[in-house]
This record gives sequence, C-alpha cells and structure tokens, in this order.
Amino acid sequence: MIESIKLRNAFLAAQRKKGQAPSGPVPRLINC
Repeated sequence: MIESIKLRNAFLAAQRKKGQAPSGPVPRLINC
C-alpha cells in the first residue's frame, strides 16, 4: 500500500516536471 502511494507521487511529480498528462498505460498504473 505504502509503496503504491510512493509510486503514485513519483508519477505525479514526473508529470508536473514534463507539464503533460500522458495517456495510456500510465494513468492505468496510477489507478491501480
């Protein structure tokens, strides 16, 4: 559970840096 939260934060941080919201497998991973 905690690890998934860390991964979620990492993905959000990467998206903020890129300034884009990639669609496809990425949002699915965040959903999981």
